[in-house]
Amino acid sequence: FWPRKFDITRAHRQARRASRARVPCRTAFVAEDGALGHAAERYPWMKRYSYFLKFEGSVFLGIFFVAYLLKLGVAWHDAGAPFDVTGIKFSAYWNMILIIYTTLGFYIFSASFDPAGFKPLLSWAMWGGNFGHGCVAFIHCFTDDVTPSSRYQFNTIGGTMNLDKLLVAVPLWFGMWAANLLFTKKVFGSFLLPWDRASLSAGAPPPAKQADVAYPEEAVMSV
Repeated sequence: FWPRKFDITRAHRQARRASRARVPCRTAFVAEDGALGHAAERYPWMKRYSYFLKFEGSVFLGIFFVAYLLKLGVAWHDAGAPFDVTGIKFSAYWNMILIIYTTLGFYIFSASFDPAGFKPLLSWAMWGGNFGHGCVAFIHCFTDDVTPSSRYQFNTIGGTMNLDKLLVAVPLWFGMWAANLLFTKKVFGSFLLPWDRASLSAGAPPPAKQADVAYPEEAVMSV
């Protein structure tokens, strides 16, 4: 009786392990010699990327509060005194920009649960929303004339232009862009360049040799 019960229990455990091993998988890298890359070496980067996207999405979701509370280093118009919520001055142009990034934050947060399925969005976010925005912001730190937005400049490091943006806005855009470069290269084997249509496909494998096995669905969706 006891040996039979033990055999049934052991067989049940072996069946469970086998079912887990057959979970549908995403694309994985394959070594040049044809051997499959170790999933354990790839999965930690997907998990880290997922956490980073949650962080980035949360930053953008709260950008309205930062822009109209901090003001210094982020506002491009006279939005009122920094950390003063009683004398806030709104701007139609500024609000239209902020709502774009607020909604982008929602989509990035959603993408964090399945980054491979949101490659076009992640590409635009890193190259347009972060890098492109950062370049424009950096240039205007030095080229703008004296305007009401320069009021924060006089209260910080002196001068007549938007150099205060070098303290917050510009590092934010370029920092997010650089972090995304690292993660997309580690996870997808690509920088998700806007013109690289092959790498932007949701089911596209990385540019190395591949096989149709990789990250288990539960490993990504549970992050």
